[in-house]
Amino acid sequence: TTLWLASFVFQTAGIVLILMRGAIYDFVSIVISNMLIVAGAVFFLHGLIRFTDIKFSKFQNYLMMALFFIAYSYFTLITPSLTMRNILFSFSVIFVSLQCSWILPRKVTPVTREIYRGAGLVFILYTLLYLIRIITNIKYPQVSSLFSSVVVDAALIIISQMLGITLTFSLVMMINGRLFYELNLYSEEREKMVGELR
Repeated sequence: TTLWLASFVFQTAGIVLILMRGAIYDFVSIVISNMLIVAGAVFFLHGLIRFTDIKFSKFQNYLMMALFFIAYSYFTLITPSLTMRNILFSFSVIFVSLQCSWILPRKVTPVTREIYRGAGLVFILYTLLYLIRIITNIKYPQVSSLFSSVVVDAALIIISQMLGITLTFSLVMMINGRLFYELNLYSEEREKMVGELR
């Protein structure tokens, strides 16, 4: 959907701004960049809601983004803390991932549940991964630079990127599965109509 395209654009823009740290204002490379990534995740969730044709509240996501922006700005400009920023970002990812993993296996019809199972599993793994990241950041507080993270945190970031690739593959399978399901449904209805006409 269009929301998935917006999600990709926002997250790509956020990553570009992070890589430009030191060349642009910290507020842009730290706060705005991560805000774009979180907004991209929310757009993805809303696209998933639209794709699965279910009714699901979106208010909590807008509230989360507002609180994230305020708190992230505070721990960037007023009381700089990479540890708190990592924890806040991880909480936002968990918040979105939990909703995605809840929607896919539970809110869709039993017939289409199997189509969304793979993507739902990826979001569960995202939740577990960022929960581990919160624990490691509490146990091993970070210094002021993103690129000075401890080995464990760096490994978690790499795993997160791998999950992103897996999610892309799962989405392709999910979309194809949905198309085949709708095509079979159309074929069955067409055969039924032909049979009735006979």
